[in-house]
Amino acid sequence: MSLQQALERLRAPHPAVQAAAVAAVFELAARAQSAAQRDAALSECLSHSSQAVVEAAVQALLALPTQPAAAHASSQQDLLLTALSVAGPATAATLAGGILQLYERQLSSQPPALAAAQPLLPGFAHSALARVACCSPSTAAQLELLQLLVAHLPALRLTARDPGGAQQAAAAVANVMDVLESCADEPGVDIVASLAAHLVCLCHEAASAEAPALLQQLLAALSLLAGYWPGEVAAHAGSLGSLLLQHPGTQLLGAAEAKAALALLATLLQHLAAEECRPAIDSQQLAALLLLPLLQQAALGGSRECKQWAGHALLLLRSLSTAASSPSMHAGKAAQHSYLHGTSAGVRAAEQLLARLWQHPLEAQHWLASLQLSLATSPGGSGEGSRPGKDQQQMDRGTLLVACALLQQPAEAVQRAALRSLVAAMAATPLLGLSLLPLLVHEMQRQVERFLSGKVQRPQRQLLELLHALAEAGHHPAALPFVLRTLQPLLSAGTPEVLQAAGLRLLCRLWHTSGGRAYQQLRGAVIGYAAPGQSPGLALRVARAECLRDICSSDPDKAVELVGLVQECLADESPAVAALGLDCVAMLCEADVLEFYAAWRVVHRELPRLPEHPAAAAAWVRLLGGGGLDAAVQPDAAAAIVDALWLAATHEAAQVRCQAYASLAAFSFEKMEGIEALRPLAGGLLAAVLQQGFAPTEQQSAAAVVQQLLSVPAGAARLPQAAAAKRGATAGVAALLQSEAVDPGSQQFKAAVAALEGLAISDSDPRVCRACALPLATLCHAVRRAGGLGGGAAAPSDAQGAQKSLAQLPSDGALRPLLESLLESRWVLPNDDEAEMQPQHELSAAEAAALLRCIAAAERLPALNYGTLCRRLLRSHSGNAELFAAAAAFAAAQGSRQQQQYHLADFAAELLSQGSQEAAPSWQLQPVLAHLPRLLAALPEAQAQ
Repeated sequence: MSLQQALERLRAPHPAVQAAAVAAVFELAARAQSAAQRDAALSECLSHSSQAVVEAAVQALLALPTQPAAAHASSQQDLLLTALSVAGPATAATLAGGILQLYERQLSSQPPALAAAQPLLPGFAHSALARVACCSPSTAAQLELLQLLVAHLPALRLTARDPGGAQQAAAAVANVMDVLESCADEPGVDIVASLAAHLVCLCHEAASAEAPALLQQLLAALSLLAGYWPGEVAAHAGSLGSLLLQHPGTQLLGAAEAKAALALLATLLQHLAAEECRPAIDSQQLAALLLLPLLQQAALGGSRECKQWAGHALLLLRSLSTAASSPSMHAGKAAQHSYLHGTSAGVRAAEQLLARLWQHPLEAQHWLASLQLSLATSPGGSGEGSRPGKDQQQMDRGTLLVACALLQQPAEAVQRAALRSLVAAMAATPLLGLSLLPLLVHEMQRQVERFLSGKVQRPQRQLLELLHALAEAGHHPAALPFVLRTLQPLLSAGTPEVLQAAGLRLLCRLWHTSGGRAYQQLRGAVIGYAAPGQSPGLALRVARAECLRDICSSDPDKAVELVGLVQECLADESPAVAALGLDCVAMLCEADVLEFYAAWRVVHRELPRLPEHPAAAAAWVRLLGGGGLDAAVQPDAAAAIVDALWLAATHEAAQVRCQAYASLAAFSFEKMEGIEALRPLAGGLLAAVLQQGFAPTEQQSAAAVVQQLLSVPAGAARLPQAAAAKRGATAGVAALLQSEAVDPGSQQFKAAVAALEGLAISDSDPRVCRACALPLATLCHAVRRAGGLGGGAAAPSDAQGAQKSLAQLPSDGALRPLLESLLESRWVLPNDDEAEMQPQHELSAAEAAALLRCIAAAERLPALNYGTLCRRLLRSHSGNAELFAAAAAFAAAQGSRQQQQYHLADFAAELLSQGSQEAAPSWQLQPVLAHLPRLLAALPEAQAQ
């Protein structure tokens, strides 16, 4: 059979016959004498209108041997390209697939390392395909070749400092756009969508590879697509916006590239605002996502044109944020997601995360809290490492965009959580403060406008948090000048005073966070905080005084030059300002940059007596504590100061009393004795004050006061009114121990209880004994916890210990005199030789109740009829609610132990019967009900049932 006969058999309609004919044509063509005759036969097979013939011809062509490689490869490529240029809709896809298989086989024959470094299609093949597509009269062939060329774009590899890769990518993009413009028919939505997605991905790769020419070409191509298919390009508005994001550690766009990107984004926003197309996410969410990049370009753009385009885009963004969304807005976009890769895929994932968090505020708060925790526990967030190391720890671009976008979420709780996470991010990466500064300023302006418009009566809490975040943004030296420039409007004349005060405090905080670099600005603001001739209000004066206090606390040496401003605070009519001025003087004296008595003379001229306001009075008393250092050098002045402190100890405000005793602790007993400042009335004053409820809040000051008071009884023996001093010191120690200001397990606590017990039992003055007995009784619970001081707590734990009689208790213990006092209804104390000569001091109801509460806590008691004792006390003080409650507590505590020798079972039954009466008063019902389970346990088993 001849070659011509085989070609004629291709006209048979049966696919099997056609496949056999193709095989025969290729076999005969291989034996043809001329290459032209062979190529003409193969071209006729490849250009056939039947899909079956073309498929068989392509498979046969690809199965031809590759030797010699150059001749066969070129012939195969030329044959396929020639056939594709005239192919119809039925065969174009098959021929395009054959070309793709041909180049895949070529690539697989090369070494793996060389094949991995090359794109799917060589550059010359890409250009050849583009020329065929542009010149082909077949529209189907054009679309197939366009789809093939677009699918090749993700295979392009761009790396930094590789101009060859950028040039190849530029040629490939130019070929694709030429084919797109030459297509006679409208390309399908899928082709345009994939082309837009691949171009956006290449934009991010070109920016990372520092290829500005390629980036401008890509943006121009996207602008061309947006002119015809805005919806397909608008789906990637978020990714284009992230391209403009100024992120630490990333390459910034040049002025020309940024201008092109902003112009493209403004075009897309204009289409979106006019509802000509729909974004990939909700309009409000997209506006929140794009806000940070556009604000950065408007504030920190490299050229005037960039700033103008950014301002235009922000205006469009504002109208977009007010547009309503529909449920069907996001339909049909899922197919475009599969075309994305690299950075664009990460941004699309961030958009999907934002869409979910925006609709679920609680989930958004949890996500932001976890982000804040992860940032706080990172090495940068915990303050570890050097600043360059911190700046290298970057937050993911998509995560940063989502956190900033949630700052626009309507829920205030989400906004505050987002702000806290951003503050944590700035702590982890200080250079991030410069990137976030435009957004923080924008949010602060928005809150200030709401406040100035009268929509809110006072600044919201979020505004205060924004001000603190603004100070955190100034950590990095590069961001500090911009933050200072941002604060300047808050400190200018004409700003509302409350905002001026906030700006002054914020500048002081910035001085702290920046490591002291903003001191000159703070100093100038503190000195010239008010315009000449202006009378500043209270808020501004307090803010300045607080700044002075912070300077005195952090750097006393610098604060010395501001002493004149401190004197102005002392002369201020406001107690708050005067208190802050007094704190400044106290800090400077404590830092030893001012001599106390010289400073006190100045203070005394302005504030000669204790101020009436508690805060100012406490600061005044605190300052007096500095007189203890040079008391021996200035004895007269020190004695006057001690007298003032004793008088301040009787103040009605607890904070003043607390500070008075803390200041008195600076004067040791020896110093007060040396300057003759220990007055006989000190004990009485101390007792009166401590009985009013003084309870130090600091452990060290409480311990110091206790130590001073314990030294009073021994040192007061030479005083003419030693008894008053002892009674006052004893009452003071008891009050401090009852307030739990001293650790019950400490040795000082045990020593204090032992001192009280010794005074109550063996002091030579009966009045001192009686004064110490009642405080000692109320300390029974503390005695137990302190480790068993006194007779009751130190009783043996065996069974025989419970059988001891009252006479067998140790005579120097605390329990025996208390029980004897209960039995005789009067105070009976050891060594009371003058008891018969003195009037009988009978127990009051309150004292009897205190003693019952004391022995209720004892581990062991002697065998006595306590039931009869309680009945007699209740009859003697009939109707006393406190004594009834103490008796009920005693019966519940000791009766529940089922000790028959205590005789408490019948008394417990009487209490229960009284409580069960319908007419029983409430003061009887309450203690019975409070101790009901233990009172029932005190009854015999038959009675309890």
